[in-house]
Amino acid sequence: MLFCDKSGSMSGGPFRTMTEGLEALAGTIFGDTVEDNCFAKVHTAYYSSELYPHVTTKKDEYLAKVSGEKVGGMTNFVACFEYIQDTLEKYPEGTRFSIIFLTDGNESINKKDVLAASLENLKGMFQIMAETANK
Repeated sequence: MLFCDKSGSMSGGPFRTMTEGLEALAGTIFGDTVEDNCFAKVHTAYYSSELYPHVTTKKDEYLAKVSGEKVGGMTNFVACFEYIQDTLEKYPEGTRFSIIFLTDGNESINKKDVLAASLENLKGMFQIMAETANK
């Protein structure tokens, strides 16, 4: 899962650098065929005031998504955390995930207590998953 900040604070060099990095990452994530991919599905979620998720198994779809995004809006980490929880609940127990956040780190929508509660919920879910995996 790739979470990509497209808020206004990322404009210019930071967004351009992130996009170039995501394009370069495509060669590692995607193989010559779907069977050669590193992951069964690639979740790429751009976020600003809202979350814009995209799921694919195809390199060309991923690259089209990455190259077609524009900067604008505020930053909403809570929407990202909720997406992670909702998505992980849909997969079978034991499914492995990689989650990468690309951001300048400036939450600008949610109050600190809302953000902290959302992060604690996510951490709790990860703890349960880890305990289940270690049984």
